[in-house]
Amino acid sequence: MLSKGTSEVGVQGNLDFDYADDYLFNFNGSYGFFVEDNWEIGGKLNMSLSDNVEQYQLGAFTEYNFSTGSQWVPYVGASAQYAYGEAWNNDASGFNFQMAGGIKYFIHPQVALSAEVNYSKATDDIYANGEGKAQDDKTQILFGTRFYF
Repeated sequence: MLSKGTSEVGVQGNLDFDYADDYLFNFNGSYGFFVEDNWEIGGKLNMSLSDNVEQYQLGAFTEYNFSTGSQWVPYVGASAQYAYGEAWNNDASGFNFQMAGGIKYFIHPQVALSAEVNYSKATDDIYANGEGKAQDDKTQILFGTRFYF
């Protein structure tokens, strides 16, 4: 299913209504290429936006998918990104490192729904927490869709 030579386009996100600005929108977009069966490398763009927060990360990722012989495919991944964040008129930039784990459910041989939990750690305080304070890490749960060709 996820064989060498396959390309993947992914979109993921979530909306947090328990936030200092009443909401925080998180969006991730990615493009990857399977260099071996089940092993993908690629690029990704992450954004987090609210009334007083803008955060952007751009970088590379790798992901390994565990073939189960069913429509359910668990995976683990890691990424390194340049990150910029502005929260309540304070800005910072640095490097971000992320670890992720999740599962894909194939609704069609070329389309999968995904759920992921990831942890990000940055070299500076680029993330804003729900109380409006800057911090250097965050954990999030994302839902999305992956397309294969």
